[in-house]
Amino acid sequence: MVFNDPEHFILETTPIISPARRSSERILRSNERPRYTLLRPKEIRERMRLPEPEKGKKKRRPHERRAHTRTLGSTFYKKKRGSVIVIPASWVGPSESAVGGKRYRVLLDR
Repeated sequence: MVFNDPEHFILETTPIISPARRSSERILRSNERPRYTLLRPKEIRERMRLPEPEKGKKKRRPHERRAHTRTLGSTFYKKKRGSVIVIPASWVGPSESAVGGKRYRVLLDR
């Protein structure tokens, strides 16, 4: 149930390692591989050290947009009027940041 919860996004955490240690023949150790965590947007902003979104401000703060369905009802859509389309989830603002020795990236289903 946690995986299907629309309140969660996937956060990829990768350690920043030097190119000399990153070799194509070498198998990365577990502490050098990326980790994927399901988190709420507030927890993601805390880990990435991004500011919280403010309501009513015109400045763009990092925030999430949930996936949802939309019914086409305008007269512009003559043949597709009444059909339901899926609007994908998106992340507004920076979706990557490097904090300390780790690189964080917000992943979305595309």
